[in-house]
Amino acid sequence: MRYLAYWFVGIVGTAASPLGLGVPATNEYLLLSLLLAVATLDPSGG
Repeated sequence: MRYLAYWFVGIVGTAASPLGLGVPATNEYLLLSLLLAVATLDPSGG
C-alpha cells in the first residue's frame, strides 16, 4: 500500500511540475527510483 501512495504522490508531482515550471517532465526517474528502492528493500524479489 505504501508503494501505491509513493507512486501516486510522485505522479501528481510529475504532473504538477510542468505547470509551475513550464518545462516538460516524464515519470521515468520516478519509476526508476521506485524500482531501485524496492530492489534495495527486497533483493530476493519474493
